[in-house]
Amino acid sequence: MSQIYSTGKISVSQNNVNFTGSGTGWELAGVTGGICFVQGYASGWPIDVINNDGAGKFALPWPGPNLANANYVIFCETAQSARATAANQRLAELINAIRLSPYASATINKDSLLFGAAAGVLGETPLIAFARSLLAAANGSAARTTLELVKQTSTTDATAGRLMGVGAFGLGTSSLTLSQDVNLDDLPVVTAFYNWGSPAPINAPAGFCEMLYIPRNPGTAIQIAFNSAGNSFIRGRGSGTWEAWRPLGSGRVSNSNGVAIKLQDGTQICLLANVTVSFANTDQLSYNWLFPAAFASSPEFVGLTGVNTGASYIGIHRTSLGHAYAQYNAAQSQLGWVRSYGAPDFVNGNAVQAQRLVAIGRYI
Repeated sequence: MSQIYSTGKISVSQNNVNFTGSGTGWELAGVTGGICFVQGYASGWPIDVINNDGAGKFALPWPGPNLANANYVIFCETAQSARATAANQRLAELINAIRLSPYASATINKDSLLFGAAAGVLGETPLIAFARSLLAAANGSAARTTLELVKQTSTTDATAGRLMGVGAFGLGTSSLTLSQDVNLDDLPVVTAFYNWGSPAPINAPAGFCEMLYIPRNPGTAIQIAFNSAGNSFIRGRGSGTWEAWRPLGSGRVSNSNGVAIKLQDGTQICLLANVTVSFANTDQLSYNWLFPAAFASSPEFVGLTGVNTGASYIGIHRTSLGHAYAQYNAAQSQLGWVRSYGAPDFVNGNAVQAQRLVAIGRYI
């Protein structure tokens, strides 16, 4: 620092020890004291203390006239000496504190780290290359890489050692949705939950299914599927070849259209009791039956249980009934009787009550 300092302007008041500065920056410049010469007053005056960048205090009241925003010069030689003395004193205090510290006699060995083992007690622990690389990691991603905690790149990433996220392989959230162009024979060899709608993927047993895929190795696995119609399916893979889907267990569906019994071999039997087969036209009595559960294709048999002793005839005699008929597809059937040759025409209100309907086919 120069021996003189004259930046800014000073204002003094007669018989007052306090003075102020404008644009002086005394504290910032390290001015702590000295002899101040103010424009228009011949003698220098001793400074007791500099309070901040714009205020200070003389050692004695200012004897000169009031002066505002006057030029000034502070002879800083005395201030520099005081500052050096203060700095030396502080340095001595720091050295003494270090000398008395429990760390003063510590010996740091190679690849080690000192730590406070207890109050006033130092401990030492190894700081090997791995630990140093972890401390040097720039962010969480870099730290996970160092720890070999690498996250999956996708929900089906099966790389060994990868961290699974929520939704991986359909776990923790919705199952993985497959599109119609996916082949169930060629899924990744990882245990996973899948779903699909309609159109279904290639080699699917039905539409709108949820499926669990459990592979043991690339050539051995099982797939278990369930759909919203209450059907369940299973198939296995051995020596790299998938078998055909087959029903899993048996089931029963019951609603206002009757009962559907699903057998494990894929057979479905639909039944409906207490049916009234009524007038359709002068030659037919019929009933339109929506199956309680759809078949995989048109059933193999649909018919009435026959004119039985429990039947009730409305407006006709049983001899008026000719052969039974049925027209059907996978979802429904129209079935009933045609009029016997020579019998009177059927009229509106003719019916046969308390009939039973049956359909037999496959649900897969």
